[in-house]
Amino acid sequence: MNGKNIFLFFQFLFIIAITTNAQQWTKITPVFNPPGNYNLERGIFLNEYNGWFVDSGKIFQTTDEGLTWNLKIG
Repeated sequence: MNGKNIFLFFQFLFIIAITTNAQQWTKITPVFNPPGNYNLERGIFLNEYNGWFVDSGKIFQTTDEGLTWNLKIG
């Protein structure tokens, strides 16, 4: 992606993203679907590919723009 990316997390239902030079939002439906309830309220993307979020004592990471998530700690 060119330009800066903005990602919004919505209670683990979905993630939407936009580049600063784009005209519309893109819905990203993550493959990550763990059991239980998670709130994607504490997340950060370091660049367009790498992001992290924390919930319920667990830390998850993505390296593919949020398409898949891996449990790192928890």
